[in-house]
Amino acid sequence: MTPFYLEPNHLDESIKKLMPVYTLVFLRALGLSLSVNGPMMPLYVRSLGVSVSQWGLLSTSFALGLICFEAFWGFMSDRINRIKILIIAMIFMGTVLPLYTLESLLSYFFIFQFLIGSFMVMVGPTTRALIADHSPIKQVGFNMSLWSTCVSTGSILGPVVGGYLSKNLGYPIVFYASSAILIASALLMFLTGRNLVISEKSKKKINIMENIKSIFHDSQVKFTFIMAVLIYLGVSSVRSFLPIYASELFSMDEISIGLMMTLGTAMQLIVTPIVGTLSDRYSVKKMLIALLGLSGTLFILIRYAVTPIHITLITIGLMVSFSSQSVSLIMVSKLASREKLGTTMGLYGSFEDIGLIVGPLVFGFMWEAYGPQNIYLITSGAAILAIVLLFQTKLELKQ
Repeated sequence: MTPFYLEPNHLDESIKKLMPVYTLVFLRALGLSLSVNGPMMPLYVRSLGVSVSQWGLLSTSFALGLICFEAFWGFMSDRINRIKILIIAMIFMGTVLPLYTLESLLSYFFIFQFLIGSFMVMVGPTTRALIADHSPIKQVGFNMSLWSTCVSTGSILGPVVGGYLSKNLGYPIVFYASSAILIASALLMFLTGRNLVISEKSKKKINIMENIKSIFHDSQVKFTFIMAVLIYLGVSSVRSFLPIYASELFSMDEISIGLMMTLGTAMQLIVTPIVGTLSDRYSVKKMLIALLGLSGTLFILIRYAVTPIHITLITIGLMVSFSSQSVSLIMVSKLASREKLGTTMGLYGSFEDIGLIVGPLVFGFMWEAYGPQNIYLITSGAAILAIVLLFQTKLELKQ
């Protein structure tokens, strides 16, 4: 029997329909990884005299914007036109980004970070729900892994281009470039996304709190929320602190750091669809355990890196291990009720955000109180805890 992912008609139908979504996800990742969501952002604020602990607070402000609104927008995407949500989000982000170039507004960066998080969070649960809506159940894993692949693809160019632009033209240019890309993506979605509108939304009025309570009654879905927190503790340590770690402990410049992050993202791009396909065909749980094991090991090895090439190789390995994000998404999409898919994705994203909130606060304190090497003991412990929980939990996934 031919595997489903080798059947052209079956594959092309859903992917062609979802192409506007994948394009927007790619452009969002490209635009944000140039600036606020890439390695240039911590380097930029450090150049303005911001301390590591203050940067941790800025990262937390961004994550607070995510967590305050992710479940809400997930719920709203179940009730209203998802395409309009995406267009509004991209325009709002594109409007805020140029404000970062005004050094006189440094004291307002906490507000800007919160706003970017609030607008960015409109995209994640909405696009994930659109993909799940328009994917056959046996292809959900592969199509969802393409979501992660688009994020990785956009993030490949962002750091290296951002590093080149900031080194040669200054940091402000990357924020203007990000703004232009995001506004262009809103226009593209307006022109190409109309076929994705589902005309028959449920007319039954459901209170958001009732929706959330019913989701939390599902112990298996709750388990995926715990996985999200533990995985994103590790993600936040790499996203927010590894660029500073490489710059200040290994004297790597902007271009080298951008290239390091780009190589890692490129490898993640290659691995993620393979992981998604294997998760569909075999075991999501075993795949997640293997990737978390790799993360935990590499976090420990950071303490023993002594040259830029060491930290570069470890970072690339960590980025590959973060394919666990895609596998965890596959898990929640197979466990969630289709009627509450947007809300479930929003709640799942909120628990990702908890990892992004707690991580920078803890890591910033650890950096200044105990030394930068020790922050990665925490992330290694989180990965090991996730593995232990996976071994002890029985999951019944829809195939």
